[in-house]
Amino acid sequence: MNTALDSFLSVNFAVIEERTRETLDVGRGAVALFYTGFLLTVAVGMFPGLLLVTNFEGVALGFSVLMNVSCTWVRWLGLRSRSYPLCFLSAVLNAAGAWVILPLPAQLSQQRFPPAWWSFTTSLAIQANYSGWLLGSVLPPAFVTDGDSMERFMFVQALCSLPVIVGFLLFYRPPKYSERLTGEHSRLEVGASVLSETGEEPFDDVDRNAGISRAGSSTSLLGLASSVGRDGHSSGGHNVGSLKQFIRTLRRYPRFGMQVLAYGILGGVSFAFPGCDDALLEPHGFKAQTVATANAAFLGVGIVSGLLLGANCTARNYGKTLKLLFVICSIALTAFAAVVSGGGLPDSKPRHLAIVIILFSFIGMSSLGFIGLGIEAAALYPAGGAYVCFTIEGLVQVVGALLNQFATGDAGFIALAVCSWVATFLLLFGYRRFAHGQEQGTEASPVTSARGPEASMRRPAGPYNNEVPAAVSLPYQQEAHDVSRQLGLKPPLPDPAG
Repeated sequence: MNTALDSFLSVNFAVIEERTRETLDVGRGAVALFYTGFLLTVAVGMFPGLLLVTNFEGVALGFSVLMNVSCTWVRWLGLRSRSYPLCFLSAVLNAAGAWVILPLPAQLSQQRFPPAWWSFTTSLAIQANYSGWLLGSVLPPAFVTDGDSMERFMFVQALCSLPVIVGFLLFYRPPKYSERLTGEHSRLEVGASVLSETGEEPFDDVDRNAGISRAGSSTSLLGLASSVGRDGHSSGGHNVGSLKQFIRTLRRYPRFGMQVLAYGILGGVSFAFPGCDDALLEPHGFKAQTVATANAAFLGVGIVSGLLLGANCTARNYGKTLKLLFVICSIALTAFAAVVSGGGLPDSKPRHLAIVIILFSFIGMSSLGFIGLGIEAAALYPAGGAYVCFTIEGLVQVVGALLNQFATGDAGFIALAVCSWVATFLLLFGYRRFAHGQEQGTEASPVTSARGPEASMRRPAGPYNNEVPAAVSLPYQQEAHDVSRQLGLKPPLPDPAG
């Protein structure tokens, strides 16, 4: 709900630009500054938001909800008083609410659901964002006709935001350490099993210990005390070590970096597409309302596609599914660029509009539908699901903003198609096919220990093994003992320093 609200609010003024100019008595540049200010504020707070959400999830989510709900009421007050500064402040509050959203989908899936659900739950969180974008593009133009109706719409919008904060207060619960540990171990087991079949280098002790360290992060201010050892230092969590592990994964697995870049580029194309197409199609006789109809098809088909793919695709099918989606998107964008450049859309008559809607649907199905799968596919590597999600979503924002700025004129759709093909080739070379003849079971491949081949062993097929490093504080060690007993595994050895 909070993700959809944040996305809904971000396009309030852009989709009713003319009415906004009339109501606030400002020019086009001032209206454009709402979204520019939103993007700049998001950029400033992205990395602090990552650290906040990975270490204090409950505080981060509460902050995001508070910012978005506050935005709705400040925005209504701004429209009521016809105050541009208040309306601009509401855009800044909206952007602050987005700071912690980027890394959340993979983290929420990993810590609260079994691995079989991750593709769907991550896709659900991603598509909630696009659902808010779709509703935000359709509802304001339908109800806002003048300044007074705009003020009434903003008041109803503020009232509708209240269930978001009530839902957070009633239903949010921070995950226990055992649940975080379960998620990290499950992520490592699934990743080791799938990536071993692609010929990637096995995970080592550094990868496993980094996962357990991330599980030690506190998820609320109250949890901070239990994450601090007797020496007064934090026992783990997301810190400089987590960032080093992400960089280490990029260095050890070049194909991981290629995949992340491919997902970010194509995601940026999908992010920029609804903003570019209005200006690109206007010279061909398409009015704003007609383009909005085509955009609704783009977003609607993309949302449905993302949910269906997330519900039905498994980790071992990520590669071929993603490759197919990328190729479809590139072909559809190339066809659309060719039609526009060749004069195939001289006006917006029904036949031409049908061509636009069909091609928009294919582009939305592929460029929006893949994102949840792409995040989960990249998160198979031992880089940390939240960091993977944050990096991909951050690239989507950056590439989308650049394309929105520079993909203009008659060559705009050609630029989008070229970017799509670049992403496609990165993925084709960055996602290995499964090695033929290897076992397709659930058991992970042998993981080589940093102590040498003689210390290597086959890890258990379940979500846990019996390793807990000494860096984990004593309260967490006791909980790990309890979890191991429940799973019938040998409890970990006590901390020698304890």
